[in-house]
Amino acid sequence: MIKNNLNMIENARLVGYIEKNYKLFCITDEAFAKKAEKDLGFHVVLGNVRTRREALGIEATYEFGGARKPRADAVLQFQEYVAALEKRITALEKVVMELTMGGQKGSK
Repeated sequence: MIKNNLNMIENARLVGYIEKNYKLFCITDEAFAKKAEKDLGFHVVLGNVRTRREALGIEATYEFGGARKPRADAVLQFQEYVAALEKRITALEKVVMELTMGGQKGSK
């Protein structure tokens, strides 16, 4: 495993990123490290993700070895996230419709 020491700020940002996103993505620690590196803008390796995930008490969303399948709790959390987004989209659509219809009524 490649070692990569993070400074305190990078560590805090990675921990927050793991807490917020790890269960949503349902990917391996290695793939999560690559995504975190891209999103956070600093070098992140598998060991950085695994040690912090374990310290936070977050189980891996993919089983190790053999067929990889998402854990049921991660899938449920993702489904809840999607449902919340759908509600927000519906609310935004209503606002857009009201603004659009309100503008048409005023022009007549």
